[in-house]
Amino acid sequence: MTKHELATWFRDEINRRGITQLCHFTRLSVLQSIRAHGLCNTQYLQQNEIPFIQNDRNRFDGHSNYISSTVQFPNIKLLKRWRRFDSSEDWVILFLNPELLCQNVASNKFSPTNAAFCSGGFIMTGTEGFNRMFAAQVETRQGVQFRDNNLLACSTTNVQAEILLHQQKIDWSNILTIVVQNERNAERVSSIDSQMTIKKDSQFFTENGIGDKRRGRM
Repeated sequence: MTKHELATWFRDEINRRGITQLCHFTRLSVLQSIRAHGLCNTQYLQQNEIPFIQNDRNRFDGHSNYISSTVQFPNIKLLKRWRRFDSSEDWVILFLNPELLCQNVASNKFSPTNAAFCSGGFIMTGTEGFNRMFAAQVETRQGVQFRDNNLLACSTTNVQAEILLHQQKIDWSNILTIVVQNERNAERVSSIDSQMTIKKDSQFFTENGIGDKRRGRM
């Protein structure tokens, strides 16, 4: 496929599956920096000496020049882990424009499970890489996982499936919505950008809540 044909394929697939957002979670305390500099990959932050807090200092996926995201819902297992490690921080979930999938289509990458699994050994590009995130069965760190027939079409087979966007930075304008847990955090986000769409939904921060949402049980 040409780049144009590939972008068209992704655009059609986004519509067919009903994908309305990509997700990226982060600390609320860094939102002001994201508004100023964009959502940047680790390599760009380091090269431009932009202060940041790095969650995964090992980066076993080997892609520090990419921005990690997930389809439609956050990687709740990883979010739960970081929240446990740093319980002093408030966290938010960024809904990113799914059109980002149609940019840099030849170099974006996909993993059917956590991208760090087997040091990135399951990461692929193109339509095959994307489709493998929705496969009937996926190999994970916990063993083979079979796709739940009750999952929405937009839900990846494994909740930890990742999209690695080949972007130096994602502009603030490509953040469609910021999900928070409570009113206090909503007010903090609003103080950063009063025009930002804010969604208060504590269920986005729990495994049971995400499990229900992935199956359309809102």
